[in-house]
Amino acid sequence: MMKKFITIISAAMCALAAMATDYTGTLTVAVNGSKSTQSATITIDQNATGTYNLILKNFKLASGTTTMPVGTIELDSVAGATASGVTMLYVDKDITIAGGDTSSATWLGPMLGQVPVKLNARFNADGYLVTSIDIDMSKTLGQTIGVLFENVGTHFQMPNSDFETWTSATTEPRYWHSFVSGSGTWVSAAPGKIASSTDVPSGIGSTKSVVITSGQVFGVIGNGTMTNGRLNAGSYVASNAANHAETYGPNSTTATDKNGDLFVTPMYASPDSLDMWFKFSQATAQSTYKYASVNCILTDGTSYQDPEDKTYTNKAAVAADHKITATGWRQLSLPFDYDSYASNNAQVKAILLNITTNATPGKGSKGDQVWVDNVKLVYNGAISSLKFKDTTLVSSAADAATEFTISNYEGDAPTADDFTATVVGKSAVLGKLVEATDSGYVAKITVVSGDLLTAKTCVVNIIKKKAKLQGDLNGDGIVDVNDVTTLINRVLGNIMLDDSLCDLNGDGIIDVADVTALVNIILNSK
Repeated sequence: MMKKFITIISAAMCALAAMATDYTGTLTVAVNGSKSTQSATITIDQNATGTYNLILKNFKLASGTTTMPVGTIELDSVAGATASGVTMLYVDKDITIAGGDTSSATWLGPMLGQVPVKLNARFNADGYLVTSIDIDMSKTLGQTIGVLFENVGTHFQMPNSDFETWTSATTEPRYWHSFVSGSGTWVSAAPGKIASSTDVPSGIGSTKSVVITSGQVFGVIGNGTMTNGRLNAGSYVASNAANHAETYGPNSTTATDKNGDLFVTPMYASPDSLDMWFKFSQATAQSTYKYASVNCILTDGTSYQDPEDKTYTNKAAVAADHKITATGWRQLSLPFDYDSYASNNAQVKAILLNITTNATPGKGSKGDQVWVDNVKLVYNGAISSLKFKDTTLVSSAADAATEFTISNYEGDAPTADDFTATVVGKSAVLGKLVEATDSGYVAKITVVSGDLLTAKTCVVNIIKKKAKLQGDLNGDGIVDVNDVTTLINRVLGNIMLDDSLCDLNGDGIIDVADVTALVNIILNSK
């Protein structure tokens, strides 16, 4: 029997130990307006009580060639809220940074003592973690250090969306395609092309963009087109739907480009908008066909083509602009329209982005050009309204307040359901956590964007109304001789005071008998 008991205990201990997870990623430390990056590992494990422990070991400050070890941040028994597969942790307290880099003779831990730390961590079941930490070192270093850990990378973005990577296998940017890697009977005759360009927007740190150029064949303009899917030239008639960009279902093809990449870009969350830098010029100015075009479709991951050859019900959202006139470098921001396709009930699983030198097939002029750089999917995460029962705390997404206090609370213990919030962000997740404190309760309402990179926590401190002490007539929280003096002044008519506080014997009269009752309260308490 004892052996069986020990076996059960051992199995339970192993199960608990298995819940610890190491997340390895990039740690960015911001100090004095400069940033440095380092590889780091954060360990998170869940306790039997459902709380979490978080450890960030041996992170460092770097300035130029100088590196200063800071120490280890360790937080124990942190309560978390989980919603839609995302767990959110929020901490705001003083901690001791300990355990410096043992290979260094000096580290900052001892000189810091206890420092205020704000931590916002969020992780999902796919193994992605983002942790932002603000360390208030104003008393020692005169500044706050910002620490951001993430192992998300470009997981929620389109690959090579800055067009910095080109290979010798093709004249196309990696993961992006033109007619060079296309299919169809007429693909070899398609004149449109794409190439690398050093013409880039200023101030964004880019060194390369992609330029898309139209051509001409048999007297017909061939639009320059770029897609992350695959181009098909199936007809000599430019407007025929056999000429299109297509993306495949995950199991319908094994076709790859010359880099070995599929013509499919999977999606893991629902973005709110598509941003990019865009430049457009026409070789010959057009009065009618003067527009370049961007068309981006989110699908459920099954096969789709643009332009469509039939009615497709696998679309979840579309972001588009088919009237882009000639312009120098400017930033486009195109919101995704989900509402128009809501009846499809399509879950976002893939993305198809097509950019062309003319919105109308076969129109424009030979030599029209579009430059594109820094394509970005934007995931919003904000709270646009927040209420506690009937009390409005946040009324717009622009509200900068993050901490609220509700005093003299007399109701039942609040629950997460007492807080109602509206979030901004198609795939944003809202977590609600309510905990008891010495003075009442604290609620942490956190919204996290679909890519985990943006988070905002509203902290609501609910202070319970203190019970009035019998005989505490002067309101100082103590029943003593000072209250006797106050009551005597009330009996003599020297001061005004609420009769309900002074009628200590309950006879409806404020007189010396109440003074005697008050003296007895004091004596009995002692």
